[in-house]
This record gives sequence, C-alpha cells and structure tokens, in this order.
Amino acid sequence: MRPVSKSVWIYVFYSYVIAWSCWLVIILGNQYFNVFGSNSIFYWVLMTVGGLGPAIGSFIVYQKDFSKSKNKGFFRDKFLTGLNKKAYLIFIIFSLWRVFMIWLAFGIDRPIEILEVIINLPFLVVLGGLEELGWRGFLQPQFEKSSNYYFSILAVSTIWSVWHIPLWFISGSVQSGLPFPLYFLSSIVLTSSFTTLYKYTDSLLLTILSHAWFNGFIGAALYTATDGTQKINLNYWVFVLFGIEFLVSTLLSVYINIKKIQPEILS
Repeated sequence: MRPVSKSVWIYVFYSYVIAWSCWLVIILGNQYFNVFGSNSIFYWVLMTVGGLGPAIGSFIVYQKDFSKSKNKGFFRDKFLTGLNKKAYLIFIIFSLWRVFMIWLAFGIDRPIEILEVIINLPFLVVLGGLEELGWRGFLQPQFEKSSNYYFSILAVSTIWSVWHIPLWFISGSVQSGLPFPLYFLSSIVLTSSFTTLYKYTDSLLLTILSHAWFNGFIGAALYTATDGTQKINLNYWVFVLFGIEFLVSTLLSVYINIKKIQPEILS
C-alpha cells in the first residue's frame, strides 16, 4: 500500500473546514443565541454552503493539481462524461431498486411520496448529491490508486461519516434520527454502492442524482417522535436489504476491477 497523495489531505481539509465552520455557526446559534432555526433563511444558507464543502474542496484540488494536465474544464470533465444508453439503463435499475428497497423497509409506497422526492430532487442535489464531486469524483479513486478496493471503501466511508458528525447536534437533520454506529455502517454500504454505480456508468452526474434520490427517500422515512426529535423505523427489512445491496455492489465492483486488471497483466 502506497501513501495517499498530498492532494487527498488538501481535499479533506477544505471539505471539513468549510462544512464544520458553517454547521458550527448553526449549532452555536441554536444553543446559545436562539437564532438560525430551521425556519430561518440563514440556516439554509449555512446548511447549503456546508454541504457543498466536498464539491468546493474537489474544485480547489482540481484547479490546483489537475487542470493543467487536462483539456476539459472542471464542470465539463465532471458532469459531461459517461452519459450513454448503458449508463442510463444502469441508473434506472439502480433507482428502481432504491424505490423497492425503501418501500419494503419503510412502507413508502404512495405515489404522492415518490412525486415529492422527484419535485424536491434539485434541492436534494444541492444539499447532498453534489458531495459526490468529492467523495466518488476525487477521494475514492485516489484511495484506490494507493491501496486495494476494500481499504478504500472503509477509508472513504470513515471520512464521509465523520464529516457529518456536526449534524447530530442540529435538530431536524436526518443524522439526528440515527445512532452514529448505524449511520457508519450505512455509509459503508452506500460508499460501496455509489462507487459501483460510478464504475459502471462512468458518470458523476448520475451518481449525484442517485445520492440525492436516496437522501429524498430517507428524509421521507423520518418521523417526528413525541419528544420532538426525528426518528426512523428500524426493522428487520432495513438490515436485510442494506446487506443485499452491500453484497451485490461489492461483488460487482470487484468484478469490474478484475476486468480492468486482466488486460494490463496480459499486455
């Protein structure tokens, strides 16, 4: 295993500093000054800028280390590649699996609930989906260059989970409704599945949409408990379906990695 590049730590630094600075302002405002509640525009501005930390971090690193060696600009390189019929088909299958999974695990089956997720998708892309510019667009490939696939999944999911920690101190966030150990396990599953989707579609745009799609359904699965906190109904199907997703996505990623390695060995 080789050391990861300096660019990785620069990216992590910017992602964390941008997000944690914004979210810390919300936390301090909520707990000590009774400001920046979820009904405040400043709350959503800070939440949005914080959530864009990985995207901004990847842009900074790209401009600093990679743009000189590429003809494409950042946005063209990140958004307008990998879009073909095969990619769209894989994306549709992945999206339908998510609908089935959430329906079976949380009982979200009314057309109006799915329609709400679709309507809110642009908002969900900005608040969560664009993270993929950093996590899958930069960090995951960098770790795979310096280590094996399994270590890269664990490393990225750990960095990704810890990056979200301030959200547990902000009431109403999705994270506040989940125990951190369980969230960490779900991050491993999602790191594996989003990585697999990216490998097979070669499209960050479709990976971004998938991330937003997932966030929308998880948000719909939350409910407000009697004490005012956000909760999610954890049951047998949640663990079974996440387990299936992790197993299938891992096997598919290993398969595509083997296919890529074989020509190099034979050449």
